[in-house]
Amino acid sequence: MKTFAVATSLFLGAISIAQGPPGVGTLTGEKGMGWDANGRYMVLEPRGPLAKIANETMLREETDRFNAFSKQAHADVQELPETAGRHYYRSKPQVSLLFPNLISLYSTIETFRGGAHPNQEFATTNFGMVAKKPTRLRLQHLFKPGVDAVQTVSPLVIEQLRATGRAAYVHDQQMKELTPEQAESFVITRSGLTFLFGPDVVGPHAAGSFQIKVPFTAMKDQIDPDGPLRPLFPRPRKKKATAPKVAPKNDRRNPVPAARPRGNVLPQRQTPNSKVPDRKSAPRVPSSGSRG
Repeated sequence: MKTFAVATSLFLGAISIAQGPPGVGTLTGEKGMGWDANGRYMVLEPRGPLAKIANETMLREETDRFNAFSKQAHADVQELPETAGRHYYRSKPQVSLLFPNLISLYSTIETFRGGAHPNQEFATTNFGMVAKKPTRLRLQHLFKPGVDAVQTVSPLVIEQLRATGRAAYVHDQQMKELTPEQAESFVITRSGLTFLFGPDVVGPHAAGSFQIKVPFTAMKDQIDPDGPLRPLFPRPRKKKATAPKVAPKNDRRNPVPAARPRGNVLPQRQTPNSKVPDRKSAPRVPSSGSRG
């Protein structure tokens, strides 16, 4: 994976879009300001309109996160100079699924602004075709009309969180279902949806992060196979019916040749009134040497 830098000034500066091969773009803050910020975002090869809006969205959203951290870190250092050099921002983009008409990406973001430990969160972005238009996908786009997407996935995710034994907020009933915001923290895989939760979301910080996989088979009656997920559910091609072979007709334009007789004997040409003489009844012709 190739990496190239995009220059930016302090948290409110303009950012230029890098042109080049697919890889990872980088945002870097000014050095010597008391914090270390390094933001990364995926740069896809611009094949089609879906990759184009994906690139624009990922750059814009990573820039917003980068600037928000830099602005807060700047204020913290101004208020508490002794914290200078401790603040940092890191983001790592990854591809979950990449099709011409279906793209799923996420970034793992780690920040530190003082305290006992760094903070970690996930930022997910999904793109697909809705009504033949490239669209930033929400969970509801993946389900059939009339199906409540959040109510469908929530019990499936809660059940698997409880099975991990680490999701304390689920075990003590603080978290009984997903909020709409939590339900949008998902990526698409070939076999299902994966929901991402950072520390402190479904359990204490020490419990770490969670990746909960929900297979499509668990939602087969609710998922829309003709929607944005259609690239994952290809329809079998129908075989073309072949017409039965018809024997050629015996007409004047396409006469069927008569069967040739066996052997070297040529058939006699007969008229309707001609008769073939019988050997017994045929008169005997005397030879020239016989007596009269």
